[in-house]
Amino acid sequence: MSNQRQVQSTTTSKLKNFWRTSERAYRDACHLCGIKGFGIDVAADRENKLCTYYINEEANALTFPSWFNDEWVSVDSAWCNPPFDKKEAFLEKAFEQVKSRSPGQSQHHLRAGWPL
Repeated sequence: MSNQRQVQSTTTSKLKNFWRTSERAYRDACHLCGIKGFGIDVAADRENKLCTYYINEEANALTFPSWFNDEWVSVDSAWCNPPFDKKEAFLEKAFEQVKSRSPGQSQHHLRAGWPL
């Protein structure tokens, strides 16, 4: 049994998947990465997107072969504040996206809505 104490959320289950990262947290993440902004928000919708390009729930970022290069967009960074119920799947996908980059390609930034 772990001695770590788990924090229980008071957010209702219905709302846990619809949080938006605050503008300040997003700007801080950009600053820490040394960029002006991320190229694509991979877990967003029209109302809560933080980037010009975004992947909504219907398009499903978890099924995309690449978050960085597709027929409609080519970007060098991705922002992700995943739905609470799918956080593990999004972290696995982010890891897969980083691993799939070839050594000759530019460095890509992947950040979640919390420190990795």
